[in-house]
Amino acid sequence: MISLTTLTLPNFDDPFDITIDASSVAIEAVLSQNDGPISFYSKRMCPRMQASSTYVRELFAITKAVKKWRQYLLGRRFRIFTDQKSLKHLLTQVVQTPEQYQWATKLIGFDFEIFYKPGKDNAVADALSRIDDVQLLALSATEPTWWKDLRDYYTSAEGNQLTTKLLKSRDSNFQLRNGLLYLNNRLFVPEQPTIRRTLLEEYHSTILGGHSAEYWYNTSYHSAIQMTPFQALYGREIPDLNLYIPGNSNNAIVDTTLMEHNRIRFLLKDNLRKAQQRMATLANTHRTDKQFAIGDMVYLRLQDYRQHSVHNRNSRKLSKRFYGPFKVLEQIGSVAYCLELPPESRIHPVFHVYRLRQAYGDPHPTPLPDFCYKDNHEPELEDELSFKEGAIDATQKTTDVSPIEENPLARPRRNRRLPARLKD
Repeated sequence: MISLTTLTLPNFDDPFDITIDASSVAIEAVLSQNDGPISFYSKRMCPRMQASSTYVRELFAITKAVKKWRQYLLGRRFRIFTDQKSLKHLLTQVVQTPEQYQWATKLIGFDFEIFYKPGKDNAVADALSRIDDVQLLALSATEPTWWKDLRDYYTSAEGNQLTTKLLKSRDSNFQLRNGLLYLNNRLFVPEQPTIRRTLLEEYHSTILGGHSAEYWYNTSYHSAIQMTPFQALYGREIPDLNLYIPGNSNNAIVDTTLMEHNRIRFLLKDNLRKAQQRMATLANTHRTDKQFAIGDMVYLRLQDYRQHSVHNRNSRKLSKRFYGPFKVLEQIGSVAYCLELPPESRIHPVFHVYRLRQAYGDPHPTPLPDFCYKDNHEPELEDELSFKEGAIDATQKTTDVSPIEENPLARPRRNRRLPARLKD
């Protein structure tokens, strides 16, 4: 592992091999074909797993590796190499312990065979699983090409004069770092037409920059969640979506793979567009295209204010649905119209087209309902109800109308008596 390793591209006509190893610290797996590595995988184990037996750690490594590369392994037979000899009979032995059952069930659905590979022959996986301390030896990062033009400007006579003036200004927040001028830790761009035009083209005309609202929203940093929406959903930063230009790679396999990737992307966009068209067609099946001209007479569909606390209408089935007709005064957008309502009405005169219906001939006008002329709140009771409590005199002269019938709100006072056992 001290020399550089070139990863190979997967060939789905050949079987895949997984070589795994588990130390007391971490697990490591290598996906390969014909002794050529395709991908590496390593993971540090938790303290509970580090304290488990070697048999369990090896099973843990197998399940993690199979889950990691399941997109390559599903539907085809593959081989697993391990230095734990007892795992060779995992598929043929009788499951006796709950641990065996727990890990074996995670491998259901995969077609594989386990082979024993001694530790001395398992050098790659064994070495990567026993790395305790990781050291960062090099770090690479991309840099915009227009940064070079900006550095060249600051090294020129004009740029050097501007830099000196800004740095020596009173209460200056400018800093010069790596040949670039920063203001409050933000890159300062001088008033140079060439540099600013390049900057605008970079963020408005390129594939990554462009005016794509959805892409811009998903890749923008949100202060509320402290990350981008894409990272919140997928747990990683959004990858680059640069289109591949055929012929840029000298490797024929790489060139063919990237061209196929571009074809799938365009096919995906076309399928999404067709799906949107199908959804629109189904949604518009029971809809009609209505258009009215200014001056047309239309009926207006209204629904009375529904409330049950003051007055309960016994029947709503036979109540009116359309009122008018009213004249169309103006078209608002493509789906709304302004109508000429009575001046004393208290509802907004703009309505969606689905509430309107064309009036033909000489229709009989239907006035608006009462709720359209009142404030938008629940009406109050007209009579204030009051309740009186009092005893009825039994010696009162009997008349044709009883006191209760004469005063329906009066009712006899109730005499509450305690049971004899509670009087004491």
